[in-house]
Amino acid sequence: IVASYWVACALQKFEKSSDGSTACQGLGGDTCISSGGKDIFDYTVSANGGLVDIVFVDDNSGSMSSEQNHMAQKFSSFLSQLDARQVDYRIGIITTDISSSATATTSDDSPNSALHNGNEDSNKQGLLQDGKLVPIETKNSSGAVTGVVGSYITSSMSNREQLFKWNISRRETEQCENFLSNYTTSPAPVTEARKNCPSGDERGIFAANLFLEKNPSSFIRPNAYLAIVVLSDEDERSGMYLDSSNKTYQLEDKDKPETLVSQLKQLYAGKSAAVHSIIVKPGDSSCLNSQSGQLSTYTPVRGSYGQAYAKASQLTGGKIGDICANDYGSQLSTIGADIAERLSDVTLSCEDPADLQVEIDPPQVSV
Repeated sequence: IVASYWVACALQKFEKSSDGSTACQGLGGDTCISSGGKDIFDYTVSANGGLVDIVFVDDNSGSMSSEQNHMAQKFSSFLSQLDARQVDYRIGIITTDISSSATATTSDDSPNSALHNGNEDSNKQGLLQDGKLVPIETKNSSGAVTGVVGSYITSSMSNREQLFKWNISRRETEQCENFLSNYTTSPAPVTEARKNCPSGDERGIFAANLFLEKNPSSFIRPNAYLAIVVLSDEDERSGMYLDSSNKTYQLEDKDKPETLVSQLKQLYAGKSAAVHSIIVKPGDSSCLNSQSGQLSTYTPVRGSYGQAYAKASQLTGGKIGDICANDYGSQLSTIGADIAERLSDVTLSCEDPADLQVEIDPPQVSV
């Protein structure tokens, strides 16, 4: 079943280009034509299938292995919603680590600088940073890497569920936690922490903005719905921006959810998109306390309310999940269903068009 939409909009509703002509919203003649003093747009939407590009923003800092494993274990609940609708999907993973300089720039040996310095390449693994897609690896039964299948997972891959499980659970996260567990009575040496831990300055929104700008591996398709799913036990910049006296960790433009929404509109005009977040929900003190007590180390690993991520979800109509849930199956299923249902959404180029026409092909006949 295919639904076709025709929308005609008065010319004065559109901005004119620099040469004074109507730009037809920047679309080609096969999508938008001018006739009878109006710009006419033609959309075709399939009732089944559809295209969706899904990027997971994975907090890979040294406190997240449990939550990564929870998501891995219940990912089938997410995929089942898409597979049931025969969706053509791509799934990629980026991390919250945007520290990219190759050389450490500070001699500060305090515990905080070991885990909270966004200006250092903490784990020396540049592929995991700056909004880049992590390589999708295959592994053997003992967990050793056996190969790389590409930059993202597709709906045509028979082992897509296992590929996601292998790659959402980050070995650099486990490495960091194992390293920190050796330092329960004294601070971890800052130089060693840089070698063994990703940046603890989690910047998932910044990473997502970089991802939108770069579109690595041409992951984002022009005609696909876009979903961003954030998994993090801390807020953007660990929520330290909420302390106005802390000048080091104030939000930059690319840390702000409003910038993410603006980037979507500017770089991908007309694209339907949403940000979903699995976080410490603002106000959930029980979850916050649970996340703040995961590792018994000298350097405390703290959780924080995911306020910036929640706002990104609210601004885009996305779902907000609970990172402390014992079973991620239900919320992953809800997010998957929401993504699948939005594939038939049409973002019209005109507000409240008077001449909207809808045609169903083939015609529906009552018997």
